[in-house]
Amino acid sequence: REDMLDHPVYARIQTLAAQGKSSEMYDLVWEIMLTRTAAEWADIFTRADIPFSVAQTWEEVVEDKQAWATDVFTKTKFSSGAERVVVRPPVIMEETPLPAYREYPLVGADNAAVLAELGYSREQIRDLEANKDVIAWKLDEKGNPLK
Repeated sequence: REDMLDHPVYARIQTLAAQGKSSEMYDLVWEIMLTRTAAEWADIFTRADIPFSVAQTWEEVVEDKQAWATDVFTKTKFSSGAERVVVRPPVIMEETPLPAYREYPLVGADNAAVLAELGYSREQIRDLEANKDVIAWKLDEKGNPLK
C-alpha cells in the first residue's frame, strides 16, 4: 500500500510492537494478501527479490519444478505397479550412499500383528476394525491409497 510507505507507525517494523500495532499490521497484511492469488504474489515477490515460500498441498509440492531440479524427490515403483514420489534425505554426502528406496507398508498395515502382540483376540481386532477404532490404508485398483 503506497499510502503506508512513509507512515510513522507502519513504515518501520520496530515501531509496530512498541506502539501495540502488530495485530493491526497483521490484519492489514491479510487484507492485502486476499486481493491476489498465490501465483500473482509469487510473481510480485520474485520480481521484487523478496524471499518467500508458498504453502502447498502434497499434490502441488510434488509438481514443484524447483524441488525436482534440486533432487528433493525420487520415484519408487510398488509391487502393485503404482509409482509413488518419496522424499530424498535432506543432506546427501559423497561418502554416504543414498538409501535403497523400496516398497513401504501402508499406514496401519501391521495393526493386527501389533494388537495381537498386545493381547487382543482376533475377534477384538475384527471389532476394532469394523468400528473403525483402528484403520489401515488399503489400495484401490490403480494402486492409490484409500484411507
